[in-house]
Amino acid sequence: MIDLPAVRSFDAVLCDLDNVVRFFDHTEVHRREAAAGREVGDLRAALAGAAGGA
Repeated sequence: MIDLPAVRSFDAVLCDLDNVVRFFDHTEVHRREAAAGREVGDLRAALAGAAGGA
């Protein structure tokens, strides 16, 4: 059996309330992709591929 401390502390708690965390303005990401000479959406596609997504 694992002994757990009686009190647990957290540095942060992340909550997704009404899709607040999932939706954000991609303008800065797109700007940085363009500045790096990449096509808009390259980062998203690379991350989806790494996660096994489409």
